Amino acid sequence: MLELRPPGVDKGSALTGLVRERSAGSVLFCGDDLGDLPAFAAVRELRAQGVPGCVVASASAESPRVADAADLTVPGPDGIVALLTALAAALGVSP
Repeated sequence: MLELRPPGVDKGSALTGLVRERSAGSVLFCGDDLGDLPAFAAVRELRAQGVPGCVVASASAESPRVADAADLTVPGPDGIVALLTALAAALGVSP
């Protein structure tokens, strides 16, 4: 896998920019690899600034650090789908 990004930009800065651009009232970020850790940190920083947020790890034996840094861990990509489906149902949004 090859991830391309401009110098000085990572998933954390991109997420923070998006939250500010959209004036988001809350944020949920799901990740599964080490490249997602800057976004996890951004969610924690946003929470410190009063923006509610949650970090979810898609569990993987290859990246235990990701699960350790998350608020919630689900069993792989299917777990992310199940979580998002349950959230949509709780909000009354049909998939």
